Amino acid sequence: KMPTKLEDRFNRINERPPSNELTGFLAGLGNSSPDLSVEFARRAKATWPEDPRSTALLASRLRWAARYQDAIEQFELLSDEQLLRDDIGMEYSDCLYAVHQFTDAIAHLQEIQQHNQINDKSASQGINFRLGTRPRMIQDWKDEQAIRAAEAERDDNPTATILIDGTPVQVELF
Repeated sequence: KMPTKLEDRFNRINERPPSNELTGFLAGLGNSSPDLSVEFARRAKATWPEDPRSTALLASRLRWAARYQDAIEQFELLSDEQLLRDDIGMEYSDCLYAVHQFTDAIAHLQEIQQHNQINDKSASQGINFRLGTRPRMIQDWKDEQAIRAAEAERDDNPTATILIDGTPVQVELF
């Protein structure tokens, strides 16, 4: 709502290497404007390209903006040690899951558990929850793909044309 103030605050924070202050600023901004949060995270990374925290922040902001494949590319620039941190590792796993790489998402969470003593109760619960729900998605996704293939072959789903800013968009209704 106040672009000049946001810009000034970001510039002040970004004069120093990425910190908890930058993390909080980007997370707060991401609640109201995920795209602007990504833009500022990209600028922080451009300023601090060798700092892994700037890469992790950009990956996280991309994840929260639902740009999962872009986030994966950033996460994979980090070291194995950083990817095994529970906070970073869970977000990386979430991105793998979002692009239907279920087996890789599960394997990564299991690797985090094997290599870390997770003392953070919230992180432990997050990992356990994900490991409890994600395995069944492997079969659910196969079932969904079979349903989609059968519907495509029948080609009898109703369609509708919607005008978006004067441009017709045809949608299939399931």
